[in-house]
Amino acid sequence: NNVLEKLNAHEEEIMKVLLSIESRDTAADEFMCAVNCLNGAQKESAYWGENGINTFASFMAVNLPLFGLTLGLLSSLAAKETFIRPASDTQDIVCAISEILRIQDDFPCFHIVKDVGRQDFLDKYVAVADAVYFVGEYSNAKKVQAITKPNALFMFSGTGINPMIVSETGDVSLA
Repeated sequence: NNVLEKLNAHEEEIMKVLLSIESRDTAADEFMCAVNCLNGAQKESAYWGENGINTFASFMAVNLPLFGLTLGLLSSLAAKETFIRPASDTQDIVCAISEILRIQDDFPCFHIVKDVGRQDFLDKYVAVADAVYFVGEYSNAKKVQAITKPNALFMFSGTGINPMIVSETGDVSLA
């Protein structure tokens, strides 16, 4: 709720950051997607259980940095510690948005891992994570999955699609 309030209060600043890499239409659409995602999360949070995940590691997509950050924040609600690695092309954008929103105030266990190479992120965070989310090419996803520890939850959304996870207690027909 607090992040949604901050997002709306700082729309102009965030749009300025997004406009440094996106068209006005794309930035406006991404901003509305983040707002809608957070609004939806408030409604869905009643169905979330206790966070049974100790460590969550996630690779962010190169596009839509605000929306990717939003998804990472929501994922962190299910974990005790969350580590996301923005794409090197957009890590400054992700960090700037995080600073505007003062993410650490509301999510002290959410960490943006920047200036770390892919292999270092794999070795230090992915290899020990209880859950891993990867966005990218299938061949790369298989390499990342091979590094995850046994019984870790591995989520892969590929390129250009949005993920949806329905747990075993979810109503598939409703989802």
